[in-house]
Amino acid sequence: MHKLGITAFTITYNALYCLHNALASVRDHVDDIWIGVDSRTKDGTRAYLTEQGIKWKEFVFQDDFSAAWNTVLDEVNGDWALVIPSDEVYLPIHIQMLRAFALDPSNINVDAVYTSRRTWYDLDMANEKKECWPDTQVTMFKSHFRYHGFVHESPGPFTKVVHKPDIERQHFNAAYSDVKKQPQIDELYARLEVKQKKVDPDFVLPRPLEYYRQLGILDK
Repeated sequence: MHKLGITAFTITYNALYCLHNALASVRDHVDDIWIGVDSRTKDGTRAYLTEQGIKWKEFVFQDDFSAAWNTVLDEVNGDWALVIPSDEVYLPIHIQMLRAFALDPSNINVDAVYTSRRTWYDLDMANEKKECWPDTQVTMFKSHFRYHGFVHESPGPFTKVVHKPDIERQHFNAAYSDVKKQPQIDELYARLEVKQKKVDPDFVLPRPLEYYRQLGILDK
C-alpha cells in the first residue's frame, strides 16, 4: 500500500565518490531512500549504504537502463518518487520546495514535476558563461509510473505534468573521479557556493569523498 510522502531513489555503479553527496542533500527531506546497486560495483557502496541504514538492492545490468530503474521503483512505498542520480545534488531550498509540492493536497492529480538541471561541466566544456549547461528533466513523479526505453530512458507516460523552472538539480557529470580535474571541479563548486550564499550566507556545499581523501581527511 502506498503512503503519502517522497522516496528518493537511484541506480549506481562504482559511484560512491559522489553518491555520498547526493544522499546527503536529500536525506533530511524525504521519507525513504532506495538505491539500486549494479552487481559489478566494487567500491564499497554496499557497505556504506548498510552502515548508513539506507535501503538497497542489487541488480544485474543487462543493457537496459529502464529495467534497472524499474527494479528499484518496485521497492518504492510512497506516493512520489524523487530522482537523485549519483552525480547530482539538491540545494536545501529546492528540495524543500519539492517536498512542499508533494505534500500539498491540491497537487493530488499531478503525475510528474519537471525542473531545471544545471550541469557543471569541466570548464572547457561549459557554455559561453563558463558556468554550466541548463536543461529540463523529470525530477519527481508518482511512483506507479515506470521507465521506458533502453537508453535515454524516461518515466511515463504522464497525463498531467508541472514545470518548476525555479527548482534546480545540480549535476556534476561524475567528473569527481578524475583527480587531474579536481582543481576545475573545485572552481565550479566554488561558483555554486557563491551563488547560493547570496540567499543563504551559511551555506556550504558538501564536497565529494574524493576531495576529502585528497586532503587526507579520509583514508584512501
